[in-house]
Amino acid sequence: MTGSLITAGLAVASFGLVVLMILIRYGRDENWRLRVAEGRRLDKSLSPAVRHGKLTEAEWNERFARRQRTMVQKVLIPFVILWIGGGLTMLLLGL
Repeated sequence: MTGSLITAGLAVASFGLVVLMILIRYGRDENWRLRVAEGRRLDKSLSPAVRHGKLTEAEWNERFARRQRTMVQKVLIPFVILWIGGGLTMLLLGL
């Protein structure tokens, strides 16, 4: 039982560290977020602000990128830190 907790804890914590590194990079890289925003054609066609001419596509992309950064920094990174903590807890319980 303890060996499985150690293995699971290492797997969960290491997966969390990889995801955390990717999220930190995504949160800091404006160009990456803008490329993701440009790839979301479906949302642009459904956005009332773009359809009615209140926002240009470039403004919509910038707004989407800002929202992504906020979500990454305020929601996803804290969740992944808790995930890593859970993995480390499992690891310590297995020792």
